[in-house]
Amino acid sequence: MPYILCGGHTITTNDDGTFYINVQSPNGKKADYAAYTIGPFGTGFSQAGEYTAQRWDTSNVNQIRFRLWNTKDNRWCGRVAIFGSWIAIWNRQ
Repeated sequence: MPYILCGGHTITTNDDGTFYINVQSPNGKKADYAAYTIGPFGTGFSQAGEYTAQRWDTSNVNQIRFRLWNTKDNRWCGRVAIFGSWIAIWNRQ
């Protein structure tokens, strides 16, 4: 069985659309897999489906960096506030 950590939070991205998730590595290695899902969105939220989170960097053992892509304008996002859920998985091997 792999090690799995997950959570949800609200965050404002950096000016280049990146943001970090702080994790505690269970085995002293960087995560083998990480994903971020934006949402859920409340009633009347006008930006639903407009952003996609891309895993940007996992070189730090206890942080995972994501970057937002704006699917409406086909470019990286700037500073934006989002809510979402994340998952990080480490193989036991």
